[in-house]
Amino acid sequence: MPGRESLSQQWYMSYLAACNDRRFEDLARYVHPEVDGSLEGSVRGVGDYVAGVRRITDAFPDYRWTMERLVIEGEWIAALVHGAGTHQGEFLGIAPTGRTVMVQEMVFYRVVDGKLIVCRGDLDVKLRDALASPGT
Repeated sequence: MPGRESLSQQWYMSYLAACNDRRFEDLARYVHPEVDGSLEGSVRGVGDYVAGVRRITDAFPDYRWTMERLVIEGEWIAALVHGAGTHQGEFLGIAPTGRTVMVQEMVFYRVVDGKLIVCRGDLDVKLRDALASPGT
């Protein structure tokens, strides 16, 4: 069983690299099979979690996550993450706009046995709001 060293900046950066490199098959190394990834229970299990990441990268093919701050306390990780990408596919019912958006996301994770079992973030809302705002 992975110990406390699993919860490190290096571990989180490896997880982000898997997302940024579109190595979706590798996400099972970081995400618990029974992950709860939403407040309303719409993301249950690693398959739903990976589908959520794919939904973002399908709509924003050049999307990249960059960590700004990481706080680790016990089993919990708080991350301040910047993201940017060009809206080229449907996202939350919004047709492609061709706009490049940049957002700041706050996400909290609970990690058990070296895998994310709880994920609470605001990325969908941030991206939706960025697309709805006036500008380029």
